[in-house]
Amino acid sequence: MPLAPNFIERLIFLNLNQAPAPLLDTWSGPTFWSVLTALKLHVFETLATGAKSPQELAQAIAASEKGVTILLNLLASLGYVRQREGRFSNTAMTKKWLLDSGTANFTPFFLYWGALMEHFMPRLADSIRTGEHLDFYGWIENQPEISRHFQEGMIQLARFIAADVAKAFVMSPGAKRLLDVGGGHGEYSIALCKRNSDLSVTIFDGEQALVTGHRAVEQAELSDRIHTLRGDFMTGELPGGFDIALVFNIVHGLSPAGNVDLFRKVKATLNPGGQMVVLEQVHGISPLPLTDAASHILSLAYYHLVGGQVYTADEIQDWLVQAGFSTFQRKSILKASSALFIATV
Repeated sequence: MPLAPNFIERLIFLNLNQAPAPLLDTWSGPTFWSVLTALKLHVFETLATGAKSPQELAQAIAASEKGVTILLNLLASLGYVRQREGRFSNTAMTKKWLLDSGTANFTPFFLYWGALMEHFMPRLADSIRTGEHLDFYGWIENQPEISRHFQEGMIQLARFIAADVAKAFVMSPGAKRLLDVGGGHGEYSIALCKRNSDLSVTIFDGEQALVTGHRAVEQAELSDRIHTLRGDFMTGELPGGFDIALVFNIVHGLSPAGNVDLFRKVKATLNPGGQMVVLEQVHGISPLPLTDAASHILSLAYYHLVGGQVYTADEIQDWLVQAGFSTFQRKSILKASSALFIATV
């Protein structure tokens, strides 16, 4: 498994404070880059065809045998691969979460996150000092490969939680037109169209984000019901006349005032009785320490990259009221440490 102390190590490092626990963070950095390197070199994909010795793997991926040997031993200590009689193979964890044949392949998230770490995080101290954030959105519009990794990562997350979202959200009877705001990858729109044969969708997002969406819609054979419209949902006009509007994983990228403005703008696109559905990560949705820490890690990243943060459910509900929604529901999506807000015009 990824670097984590066992019971005795937690006792020594954390509970009794008899060993330097901060070193766990220094070791976690190289751990991430080592796994990212394995993904870039297609180590796990190559091992998926069968167990291999370091020499065989090095030949297959055109790499140094010595380097591959050291990397494999590290990956084995972390639980990504296992060794048997001098040959290495993927573990169940790797098969489930880092290969296309598994439950979900989060490799694109590693590739996307690695690009962010390399390009943006060295300047984190500047953001903390000045209070000014970097221009992530402007940057990624000119990074087609990284944008593709991001959208493909979002697809994997969407597939991972789609059933929970579908269970939590029931469309109003007679709803036929849906606006997917910032939903470039199209996964939620595709899922809803498959469940509702009368539904038609307009996905509104930036050019790079829509590249992945076009491909996904074509593969799902839904081009006659799902259309894309290029634009900036913050600065541009939104089309109108919709029964439902999705605002999924956008709130964290905006300021409180920006979210109120966006909610008002989306509300104006809805027909009477229409629904705006907001899916967003929120603080405090899970009592688990790891989930709480991840929420704050992401919050700092959003602050640095786009000037946003992870907010509380109460804050989001307050913005719905300010935007003029008088009726709304809130449901938890624990798999994604998120909440679903269903607001009705």
